[in-house]
Amino acid sequence: MIKIETLKIGWFLTVFTTNCYVVSQGKDCVVIDPPLCQKEYVFDYLQKNNLVPQAILLTHGHCDHCGGVEQLLKKYNVPVYCHQNDLQLASIVAYNPFKIPAVNCFPQPYPSMSLDFGSLHFDVVETFGHTQGSVLLLLEDKMFSGDTLFYRSIGRTDFPESDINLMNNSVEKLKTFTKDYVVFPGHGETTTLFDELQNNPYLIKQ
Repeated sequence: MIKIETLKIGWFLTVFTTNCYVVSQGKDCVVIDPPLCQKEYVFDYLQKNNLVPQAILLTHGHCDHCGGVEQLLKKYNVPVYCHQNDLQLASIVAYNPFKIPAVNCFPQPYPSMSLDFGSLHFDVVETFGHTQGSVLLLLEDKMFSGDTLFYRSIGRTDFPESDINLMNNSVEKLKTFTKDYVVFPGHGETTTLFDELQNNPYLIKQ
């Protein structure tokens, strides 16, 4: 049985939290989008549950989604994957304009669009727009959407690395999905794809 733990991590200087996910089945697990923590929330959860991560997966290269990678790598020697388009972005997150605490990280590009980590199988889907390398991570009927899709909203496109035309293309791609995924976004509450297709003003089919 797959277990998903949502760790809502933020800093006292910020007004928002990032959803970091630990996805496990048995003792196999992966960590998705770890921000830098003031306390070792992710490590404490892994240790408490006797989990050893097989990999760290990034939905995109923004500071609040990968700024804690190096913190985890001090404890675990595991591969870190990001879309190749966001590798440079991830490498300079310590210098982000929002002054969110983060440590530069240096992930590898996803070697395939289909990945297995022990008993966990992920499909990687490109959904560029919020960044040039934003992706969805699909696991059975679960979608880790990063900052592409939120409850009743979509990712911002006003950053230098954003592209509104690419985001529009990604929104159209979301409309073609035929499975009602449970959506685990980078911020905010969990939702479902079909609910968003019916109620999200950015996704409602015309």
